[in-house]
Amino acid sequence: MHGAWLDALEEARLAGERLADSTNGAAAAEAFYRQGELRRLRGELDGAEEAYREARRLGFEPQPGLALLRLAQGNGGAAVAAIRRALAETTQPLKRAVLLPAEVEIALATGDPPAAREACDELEQISALYESELLQAIVAHARGSLELAEGDPAQALTALRDAWRRWQELGAPYLGARTRVALALACRALGDEDAATSELEAARATFAELGAPVDLARDGSVAGPADGPPLGRT
Repeated sequence: MHGAWLDALEEARLAGERLADSTNGAAAAEAFYRQGELRRLRGELDGAEEAYREARRLGFEPQPGLALLRLAQGNGGAAVAAIRRALAETTQPLKRAVLLPAEVEIALATGDPPAAREACDELEQISALYESELLQAIVAHARGSLELAEGDPAQALTALRDAWRRWQELGAPYLGARTRVALALACRALGDEDAATSELEAARATFAELGAPVDLARDGSVAGPADGPPLGRT
């Protein structure tokens, strides 16, 4: 969450190795899932695929990471099918809160704002049940991204500024940078190119520092909601 991705990746790798031959298969599986999440964020898509596959082999459902990986690979149809299947199988609110931000992102990326709105509305309802700054930040980003996609950049700015403030307080540089990309798009839509350029440059500097090439390569035309709870788990 705080951006120490290489350290986190090493810890997840060691955990996977140490637990692989133990009786705690669930923990070993989650260790591989976390490796997949980190590799996906770092643009190591083949490595992420392998880690998710190992997590699934050990009995861990690799969602929403695998759906987001399919989106990053340009396979929007597979991403939609995967996240919706995972949601159809999940009833517990906090577990759905892990999946719903990805549903918003994938729906917006594949041109389905109504599905994104439905997911965003449910995410807000779940957030209202829990006192979680993390969930509130995710909701604010999702709502701002949705309003931006629906053509209301002024309203989007309010939600996105709230999300940015919360990410700052939580010390989450990657999620904050993704919010700044969305802020840049909202500013651009309102004609403030100076503000848009500033936000985008700040976001790209953070992506470069973290080692997030997929985000760094984006031209600012896409700004989906944050992936959900950091590394896909509450």
